Parts: sequence; C-alpha cells; structure tokens
Amino acid sequence: MEQTSQVLNACTSNISQASLPNNYALKKMVRRQRNELKRAPPNPQSVEELIIPDEYTIYHAEPGRNENFLLFQETKDLLIFGRESWLAHLSSKTWFVDGTFKIAPPLYAQVYVLMNANPDSIFCDYESAALLAMRECFPNVSVKGCFFHLAKNMRKKLADLNLIQTYNTDAEFALKAKMVIAISFVPLDHLDEALDSLADVLPPELHPLLNWFEDNYVGRLNRRGNGRRAPIFESSIWNLYERTLHEEDRTNNHSEAAHRRLQTELGVLHPTLWKFIDALRAVQHGRDIYYESLVAGNNPPKKLRRYRDADRRILQIVRNFAQYEAIEEYLRGIAHNYQMGQ
Repeated sequence: MEQTSQVLNACTSNISQASLPNNYALKKMVRRQRNELKRAPPNPQSVEELIIPDEYTIYHAEPGRNENFLLFQETKDLLIFGRESWLAHLSSKTWFVDGTFKIAPPLYAQVYVLMNANPDSIFCDYESAALLAMRECFPNVSVKGCFFHLAKNMRKKLADLNLIQTYNTDAEFALKAKMVIAISFVPLDHLDEALDSLADVLPPELHPLLNWFEDNYVGRLNRRGNGRRAPIFESSIWNLYERTLHEEDRTNNHSEAAHRRLQTELGVLHPTLWKFIDALRAVQHGRDIYYESLVAGNNPPKKLRRYRDADRRILQIVRNFAQYEAIEEYLRGIAHNYQMGQ
C-alpha cells in the first residue's frame, strides 16, 4: 500500500497552500485516491482471458505474514480459494457442502462452500449433478441429503401445484402437507405402510404431492407389483430414522450460514471476481477472529432454544416409533415439529 505522504502528495499536487482543505476533507481525498490507486483489473470477458494478479492470490494472515489463498487454478473454469494453513484444521470426517448461484461472479456458474477435507460422509442439497460429482470423486464416502433442502424442494412443488396460499392460510392443510416429507423419519421397512396411510388421509389436492415424493424419493411400484422402480434419490440419502436415533446432523446449515456471511459481505448479487475474492478474504478474517475466541476458551453460540426443544421432541417421537398404533399419528407428530424452508 502507498505511504500516506505519497497519497497526500498526489491529492494536493494541484492545490495551492491557501486552498488546502481541512483534515476531514483531506481524509476523504486520501481514501478516494487510494481507491484510484488500488483500482481492480478490468473484468475478463471469458475464462480464457482471465489472469489473476498476484495480490488476489494471497491472504494477509497478520502483519508481515502472507500465505497462499488461491489453492487451485489448473483449469480456469474452476477456482478454489482458502487459507492454506487452515487445511490442517479441517480434520472433521463430515463435509457440509452447499452450492449457491446468487453470488457467483460472471463467467462462473456456482459457488460451493466446503467446510472440511478428507471426509467419511458428505451433507449436501438435492442437486443431481452435485450428488453425481461427489460420488464419482469420493466413491467410498456416504452422501447424505439435507432435510432443510428437502423441505424447500417440497415447498417448490406446492408452488407448482398452486397450493402455497392454502398452505400458508390453512393450518390443518399445512400439517398434512408436512406429513409427506415426515416420511423421512420412518424406518425403511415401513415406507410402504406410510405411503398407503397417507394416501387414505390426505385431501385429494395433496395426492399429486405424495406422488411426487414417491416417484423421486421412494420409487413408483412396478405395474406387476414386484418391487419398485429406482427413484432419483435413493433412501440412503434422505432417510433420517437412523440419523435421528444416533443424534447426527440432519441439515447442512453450517454451509448455509457461510453463504449468508459471504452474501452480507458482498452486498450485491453476481459481483466481479475481484470483489468476490476481496469478500472471501474479509470473511476469512472474521473466521480467524472467531477461531481465536474459541482458542481463548469462549463457547460457540448455542442453537436457539426453540430448535433445541423441537429436536428433543423429534428424538422422543422417533424413539417411540414402535409404540404408535397408527403410523399416521407418528407422521403428524413429526410434522408438528419442523417448519418448511421459505
């Protein structure tokens, strides 16, 4: 960065001493001049034209110490950023990953947040291409779907069926709609029973929603009654019964929070690549401070009480599955304890 004296000289070179501004105005001029001097490179029109200057490939960890921030650029259509020294901290065996399109710079389709390395399992959304890529790259890893994204998908389907207004204004209708993906909490050997029960109790308007869930997540019954067709998303991805019993994560909200921090820092959709890299480094600096607070013995923030209470009730319901005489009541119990994504 230029010395303050250099910037002041540039700002005042054409101003007489009698016309020199006050200190406040000088500070504004300094900031403006620094912005001029630090002006980002022009935006490339294609990835073939992309040349990332050195100052955008490093991270200023602390005064006098820099480290690599651009970790991968062998192909320009894929860039990986991260603090190099933090790779050693990424020791968790579970990946929480999430993709977003809103904050991707021009020339790039999507931004993916990966929260750790060398996983045994991966939590992700229900994007078919991403699931396929993860299984190709990590064939021995268990891929698990995020319940929050499953609920968002169901809400989108309700919108396609023109049922969102009814869902938002009719509490009993909303509860019955939520019973459809409450099937996620049913043991695998009781899925047929759950589907048959809902077919009997759901209003006719919700039968297309039930058919959508069966086609995509369970598999439609074969015409001859011998087994089911392969669904788009197999049950090992979305079923939560065992996960809940073992008190494992059901969502990848860690990654969602990382997206929100980045989007807040950017303040715009589809920023330039240079603004995007600056925002990544700013968010990383915030994570550095948070990490040091944990090292200093401070506790991480707790989950909100209403969510802790809902988790406790869901766990109790799942543990008591065998005691429910009607699976419909079990599904109603689960549906009372979660909200669908907005």
